[in-house]
Amino acid sequence: MDKTSVPFSSVWDALADTAEEAANLKVRAGLMRMIASLIQESGWTQAAAAEHCGITQPRIDDLLRGRISRFSLDAKEPLQFFDGVTRGDVMPSL
Repeated sequence: MDKTSVPFSSVWDALADTAEEAANLKVRAGLMRMIASLIQESGWTQAAAAEHCGITQPRIDDLLRGRISRFSLDAKEPLQFFDGVTRGDVMPSL
């Protein structure tokens, strides 16, 4: 059996069907990491982070557990964590 490997520049490229989908996944993952870091650095509980953002604690739990399929860039939720974050902060390499 001949096995060939297809090189991918990231796991997101391997998982996505299109370059646009891969880019979206990369941005979502990056934003999720930034939010998780902010929560940790602030010493917030999940409940405190949810209150700060105006969303439910289960949504924060989804975010902190890396459930990327439940996290959309279309939602305003992720942006409520940050004041003054630019597009380049979230996706500098795109």
